[in-house]
Amino acid sequence: MYLGERFDLVALYSGGLDSVLAVKVIAQQGKKILAVKFKHPFNRGVWENKFREYLDDEMCSLVWEIPIGPEFMEIIMHPRYGYGRNYNPCIDCKIFMYRKAAWIAQQVGAQGILTGEVVGQRPMSQTKDTLALMERESFLKGLVLRPLTAKNLPPTTLEESGFVDRNSLYDFSGRGRVPQFVLAEKFGVTRYSAPAGGCLLTDPGYSYRLNEAIGHGSLNIRGAQLLKLGRHFRLPSGGKVVVGRFDEENAQLLDFAGNRYPVLEDAYKAGPAAILLGEPTSSNLKTSARIVTRYSKSQQDPEATVKYRIPGDENEKLIAVTPGSEEFVRKFMIAADD
Repeated sequence: MYLGERFDLVALYSGGLDSVLAVKVIAQQGKKILAVKFKHPFNRGVWENKFREYLDDEMCSLVWEIPIGPEFMEIIMHPRYGYGRNYNPCIDCKIFMYRKAAWIAQQVGAQGILTGEVVGQRPMSQTKDTLALMERESFLKGLVLRPLTAKNLPPTTLEESGFVDRNSLYDFSGRGRVPQFVLAEKFGVTRYSAPAGGCLLTDPGYSYRLNEAIGHGSLNIRGAQLLKLGRHFRLPSGGKVVVGRFDEENAQLLDFAGNRYPVLEDAYKAGPAAILLGEPTSSNLKTSARIVTRYSKSQQDPEATVKYRIPGDENEKLIAVTPGSEEFVRKFMIAADD
């Protein structure tokens, strides 16, 4: 996409307020920036380019990079520097992203990389020692510019050479957000979301599901994506059923299932969509149907009918079941508070 185009810096661009401000601070110094968004299954929600309006079209371009593959999943499974409170290998993940950004920087002739990191904002990955470690491990010592917190750190090579003006950089630190809000007002950035607290690997609920999936040998890219959606239930056979919680999730689950997985829905009353990850045996289908009707309008009925479709069979089938009680479904639910 940017073959032949040259940039001064490559920015690690999350889409959050800090990365927006970091780009704007350096763009004001006349530097041309290529902002890179790394997408992976553990991003919160769906990536939206909602801050594009705040980036200077002449000074910044935005590209999406997708670093998904065996090497990325290996980091999740076996991080060299360990996990945070949950399943978050923040240091290893950041080193991975630094290295990817460094490779992109080489392709576009950039002098270094730019981030919105702030000393003390993240307890695992944004201490002074850890920031220095990540630079060394990425072979980027002195080449990572952090405009929002630069004055709390030794000058980078980029500052010492005069490539950027250190006097125009900031000394933000800690978890407080007031300085960012003030700077946002200065730049006219009026719409921004509250801090999300990191990727989904920092979320206890998601981490519990992930660990449970790994324990059943079922972690892959698609499976990690599916863990974001619905209610999850582990069946006695080892299979799993995932039940939507609202219309958007129902649509996403049906899209995920495609022609790969059986789909179940209440045949006659409003209710969720569900997909079965496992063999469509009579036992799996019956248990899944009882779980589905626990969340449909049939939940109080003595009997309910569920329709299901099995990949490779065009004919929709019906199964009559007793709707599952709360006690029944809790036996199978994958949840941290079980």
